[in-house]
Amino acid sequence: MEQNRNVTLDKDEGRVKAETGPAKHHQPVNTNEIDAYQVAASRITRPAFRDIMTRYRLLSIICLIILVVDQASKMYVDTHFRLHESLPVIDGFFHLTYVRNKGAAFGILANSAVRIPFFITVSVVAMIGILWYIKRIRDDQKTVFFSLALIFSGAFGNLIDRIRYGEVIDFLDFFWRSHHWPAFNVADSAITVGVALLFVDMWREDRKKTAEQFERKTKEHEP
Repeated sequence: MEQNRNVTLDKDEGRVKAETGPAKHHQPVNTNEIDAYQVAASRITRPAFRDIMTRYRLLSIICLIILVVDQASKMYVDTHFRLHESLPVIDGFFHLTYVRNKGAAFGILANSAVRIPFFITVSVVAMIGILWYIKRIRDDQKTVFFSLALIFSGAFGNLIDRIRYGEVIDFLDFFWRSHHWPAFNVADSAITVGVALLFVDMWREDRKKTAEQFERKTKEHEP
């Protein structure tokens, strides 16, 4: 029988003694396979990293466009309109009306003492959450990406207002006769469209999963 010698130090006698035991057969390590695996892993990681950075670049472009339009329109209204001044665009339906909103939608928390730190914190947390989630969505979820980019951009636009003025500039005033929808701005529009697209995508995903489950059950019951 093939044997191997395991050398151990005898502490009591201060000498080295040899112990014999049955030889253990180890599988030789194939360094070529390890190298090939590392190369393949790097090829998978690098494109994935590039895809994530591409998403963030697209997010930056969308955000920049919306921020420019949002802030420029607010600046125009702030410099050319008096507060509460209204300019008819479509008579009886749509006016440009300069108002300032201290709260959230429909004036929620407008008179709260903690409204400014609260809204700033909520906006920052939401934006960080979107940045984290964008890198986790699938490549085919383009609608989800676009909707999150709109929500991120809109939140950013209103965040700038809250930091600068402590309130948000609104001026898009739609109404029907005496029924007025609360005035809003470009950032609000981006958030609303983004949320709507997100719900549409969730509805489509749910329909797709339901169809797949139905098809799977149908195949299982086929003779």
